Amino acid sequence: RGGFWMERPVADRADRDLVDGLLADLTGLTADRFLDGPQNLAALGFDPPHGAVDVVFGNGTPPVRIELGTSVTGGATPEGQPSGELSYARVGDTVSQVRTRLGESARRTPADWRALQLSAFEVHQVDAATVRDGSGALDLTRSGTDWKRGGTLISYLPVSDLLFAVTGARATRVVTAAEAQGLHTDLTRPALTVELRGKDVGTETLTLYPAVQEGVPARVSGREVVLLLPADTLSQVQGKLKAVREAKAVK
Repeated sequence: RGGFWMERPVADRADRDLVDGLLADLTGLTADRFLDGPQNLAALGFDPPHGAVDVVFGNGTPPVRIELGTSVTGGATPEGQPSGELSYARVGDTVSQVRTRLGESARRTPADWRALQLSAFEVHQVDAATVRDGSGALDLTRSGTDWKRGGTLISYLPVSDLLFAVTGARATRVVTAAEAQGLHTDLTRPALTVELRGKDVGTETLTLYPAVQEGVPARVSGREVVLLLPADTLSQVQGKLKAVREAKAVK
């Protein structure tokens, strides 16, 4: 499905926006100034480093460790230059000054990297979906620029609205199943499930539960955690689903 996975110290999906930002910072990293000759590494903040990012490549290229030292006093970011802190950086034996946001990434806790997005899918990746609630199951299949609701061709608009509501949902908190049950969540009685399918990205099942005081609990296939979505998420999805069920056939 794309995206990234956290392996240690917890196994969970990583937030794609944070990972995309990290990759952009890594690929855009350039030196403002190189420091020549032997350096007092402790004075520059490398004993130990203030932060570090280890980069592993999949093509056989040796891994690279980027160490970050103390901040460098400087003015505002020059126009057209990458934003971030001006600090000392060390790669191997090379020490330089860089302006980067890698320090922000290095300071994040593991919990901060957990994905808050409900779904790993984007709307354009969905080729078919099955929605189940108290009214039964509803099958949706992409058909050219429109969609089929069962065997009936309907406009793409209500289906797109439904899929955007589902794939665009974002949690305010991520908790364990035990913590969710402590919030009086009944994980045995879902209010609604959505199975998304894409020929290039596989299958993903999303389960939404009745709202509790802290929000709408939700689970995602492949993740052990419970996501707490904003309180109106379930009602919004149910409203979009109702519109799909009531949509007129395309002639």
